[in-house]
Amino acid sequence: MSLKAFDPVLPQSHVDPRPTSKMGGFLLFCLVFLFVGRAHEALGGPIRFNLLFTAATLLFCVKDFLSNPLMYFKESTVLRRITYFTLWAIAMIPFSRWPGGSVETAIGFLKVYTFVLLTAVLLTRYRLTAVGVFAHVVSLLVVLFFSAITESASVRVYTITKSYDPNEMALIAVMILPILFFAIKNAKFIWKAAFTGGVAVCVVAIALSGSRGGMLGLFMVGAYVLFVSSISMLKKVLIVIMSVLVFIVAVPQENLTRLVNTLDIENDYNVSGKQGRLVVWAADLEKIIKNPIAGVGLGQSTTLTEEEMDEGVWMEAHNSYIEMALETGIPGFCFLFSVMLVSWRRLRELRRTLDKKDPRLPLVHGLEAGLWGYFVCITFLSVAFYALSLFFFVMIEAVYRDIKGQHLRPVAEEEPTQMEPEPEQKKKKRRYKLKQGSSYDPRT
Repeated sequence: MSLKAFDPVLPQSHVDPRPTSKMGGFLLFCLVFLFVGRAHEALGGPIRFNLLFTAATLLFCVKDFLSNPLMYFKESTVLRRITYFTLWAIAMIPFSRWPGGSVETAIGFLKVYTFVLLTAVLLTRYRLTAVGVFAHVVSLLVVLFFSAITESASVRVYTITKSYDPNEMALIAVMILPILFFAIKNAKFIWKAAFTGGVAVCVVAIALSGSRGGMLGLFMVGAYVLFVSSISMLKKVLIVIMSVLVFIVAVPQENLTRLVNTLDIENDYNVSGKQGRLVVWAADLEKIIKNPIAGVGLGQSTTLTEEEMDEGVWMEAHNSYIEMALETGIPGFCFLFSVMLVSWRRLRELRRTLDKKDPRLPLVHGLEAGLWGYFVCITFLSVAFYALSLFFFVMIEAVYRDIKGQHLRPVAEEEPTQMEPEPEQKKKKRRYKLKQGSSYDPRT
């Protein structure tokens, strides 16, 4: 893939004072590939690659970070608010339903927070935004590609590591599909083909996942594409019709039946079943009302559901918004939801201020469409605390800072050098010495 498609182009009148770093770019790519793509789970073996590259990145960043640690929190709103959320969630552990279980969950989340901190430092200290977006897209595209070709199309496909379930696999596809789609516009022929192939992989992955939330997310992405497109209404209608027909042909019969049954609300087990998703949501909302400040503790929503639902079908809230409020209380929800809100407002600002011919606009469109799809999909998923989600917001902030020029400084214009005026006394002496050797003597 071409990094240029993911690089916010700098205005010619400005320069970026931040240095480039090949080692920093390599470490950033590996961290994203391991934590977001979860490649370490597929690699297996005795070597913990995620811990190995985390330690290497810590050694690489420690000098710059310790020289001015507050600078990174000051410049990164996303990092600052995720830090507030982390501190709040840890502080509420003593008030959780099962403190021991919350401690175990908190240790796992601290690994994710360390990943977020290191990537935020790298993206702030060095010119690595394009590498960050590239790593995000490639790592998730690899997961989708190998999952789609290694699993049977007659069943709901899991990712190759089994760490992402079919619904999460659909979310991944919804997040990166629009980035690849809008990158096609300014790409050269070979990259147009590569990006088009990536879009096809994402569509097939959503079809094979059988995820109804993924379908709604895909519809949201399609609606956004039509919204920002300048083509005529007739062409938009034709595109919608053709897309629906292609999707019906591509989706396996079993998954298509599952999607169609969603329209039969009365017989949907999520609505009518005693252990359906809506029943779990209602029960979780009651728990939020009872524990509005501290919540029930990190990772405890699953424990409570298992106790009260007696091995219910849905062991998790399967709703990230409910999950945030249930496990960390209303304050924790506000911290993390504000990160989502800031990301959306910044992308909306860029879309409205950039010129339609600006080469940076396709990247903004891709990220904003992916964010809208993300908002829809997480209504049916519990992924709020994943590295996948948190790095997405860190990446959006890095793109925003680069495009808005927060790291830039104007190019210094060369001004003609002017000699300092000599004092009057020196001028007279200089004039006398020059004329003393000539035939003209001012004293005569």
